[in-house]
Amino acid sequence: MDSEGSQQQKSSQKRSQKHNYSEDDLQKAMESCSLDGPGRTTLKEASKRFGVPISTISARLHGRKDRRSAHEHQQLLTKEQEATLARICQNRGYRGDPISLVELRGLAGAINGKLPGPSW
Repeated sequence: MDSEGSQQQKSSQKRSQKHNYSEDDLQKAMESCSLDGPGRTTLKEASKRFGVPISTISARLHGRKDRRSAHEHQQLLTKEQEATLARICQNRGYRGDPISLVELRGLAGAINGKLPGPSW
């Protein structure tokens, strides 16, 4: 394989890697960067210490939402409705009567008032 193909492969591998830090790590990194005075750390220091990319810390400090919150408006169910649906599924599962996918769509529609699409 030529060096150009090798570089493309490495580049695509980097893009497909998932982050390996928690939301808690990100919050701690943001707090350490936003402190005033001698306890304040730089983005680079916080990145190394907490294992969070510099660009992620910077973006969140400047008001960017996390992925889930940013797309909340596109979700069919609110967090509360989703929790309700999860409780119903768990209760049925505990009784030994699991919910089929067709029933799940129907329940989501009943909770929300709008039937989910076929790819939901």
